[in-house]
Amino acid sequence: MATEKTTESLSSNHNNDDQNTSSTFEQGSSVTSTSSPSECLYNIPSFTSSEIKSALTQQQLNEDSNKVFSLESLIKRYENESILVLPSEISIPSSTMRKLANELIYGENKYPSDKTYETIHYLSSSGSSEEIKSRRVLTRLENFVSRHEGWYHLCHHTIPSILSTVLLQNEDDDAYVLYKEKLNIKPPGGSGFAPHLDTPSLRLVFGQDGPQHFITVMVAIDDMTSENGCLRVVKGEYNSEQSAPLVIPPDENGNPDAEGRAGAMPLEVADTLMFEDILCKGGMIAIFNGWIPHRSAVNKTAFSRRAVFLTYNLKSEGCFRERYYTKMREWRSGWRATRGAQGDADLEEMEKMGGEQQEERKAMLIWKRWRKWV
Repeated sequence: MATEKTTESLSSNHNNDDQNTSSTFEQGSSVTSTSSPSECLYNIPSFTSSEIKSALTQQQLNEDSNKVFSLESLIKRYENESILVLPSEISIPSSTMRKLANELIYGENKYPSDKTYETIHYLSSSGSSEEIKSRRVLTRLENFVSRHEGWYHLCHHTIPSILSTVLLQNEDDDAYVLYKEKLNIKPPGGSGFAPHLDTPSLRLVFGQDGPQHFITVMVAIDDMTSENGCLRVVKGEYNSEQSAPLVIPPDENGNPDAEGRAGAMPLEVADTLMFEDILCKGGMIAIFNGWIPHRSAVNKTAFSRRAVFLTYNLKSEGCFRERYYTKMREWRSGWRATRGAQGDADLEEMEKMGGEQQEERKAMLIWKRWRKWV
């Protein structure tokens, strides 16, 4: 089975609240306070600083009983590895994450979002003959936080509170604000992401006029395993463009969700690196910076695998979330208008062939897609 990243983002054309100093939440035309009701309704935990430190202390003791825990040593570890997986004691209940995800996926009328679909191509056998068939599946939702009270509370309150405790060493350190959010759905047979870095892509949108420093928080919705295409990273001290691996310049006229996106790594470079699987139970949280090389593989199971990725920038650099989604809608609409019709040109070309030539082309096409996205 092969998957082609022919993406198609559908805008809901709703207005977003930027994450400024307001503590309000937009639900249709009404404005509701986001405090404890959403915690109760969705069972979203609030962690105190002491609870977080206690869980991190126990995690470190489990790894090495001779070590004395300190936040400074934890931050140093994050700086050395560029990723930090939090213990299960600092996680969101998996039932809560599934409820939040299902309300978005199946509640489009109430909770609109920007959606991306992929065309999944697969070989279908009938007797002695084979043919390539395709189906369209939902693989990503974005731009939904301001319309859903539970997601708003999680992304603007719970996660930033955790980040402040884990990553900020003193009160003068800069806090984090939400830059973008996406919920990835990897269906059975769904492709992974090619090896890439986040920061080049995130900087491309606004250049020097936008944020320069990013971190991403992944919250697993379903268990993430090697079989269903979990996140894979290269641990190391990646903290700047100088320390990061080489990336491919984006195609100016390319799909903004594929070859037009900055940060893709050459496969010959990625093949020299040691990618590690980040295995997580549903609800577990991983924090990684914008320079760490990462990828994922094909979902080889019979069930979808979902995870939400929340990207934050330093508060001192400004709040750009609303402007980011406005810009991305413009880019995607422009690309579809000028280039999108060519999305399946390779399949149309193959269909005109016959016999041995078609079989060779079919094998090459599937191999190329596997190499590109696994």
